[in-house]
Amino acid sequence: NLKMAFPKTSDSFRMRRGASVNLSFPGVCCVHCADKEYVTPGGRSFPSAPDNFASALNTSLYNHMQSCRYIPDDIKRALADIRKIHSAQCANNTFGSQRR
Repeated sequence: NLKMAFPKTSDSFRMRRGASVNLSFPGVCCVHCADKEYVTPGGRSFPSAPDNFASALNTSLYNHMQSCRYIPDDIKRALADIRKIHSAQCANNTFGSQRR
């Protein structure tokens, strides 16, 4: 439920630590609220480097999807279930085994 998005100049306030948004570097946004007037915080993410992309998906976008008023409840429940399964799988792995 994400789509590629290019930042707008208005997205620069979403960046942390005063970093500016690189207008040519794509990010992702929620397809459910991308074109709506009200966007729940975290619905657009523009990681500063490709390595930060997974972290953005795991934290801010997941939190957005749980609080976005436009995402159906069945999708929110499915995401929560998948996250629980993933946490259980990670608990059975040795530290660092996801990095390959």
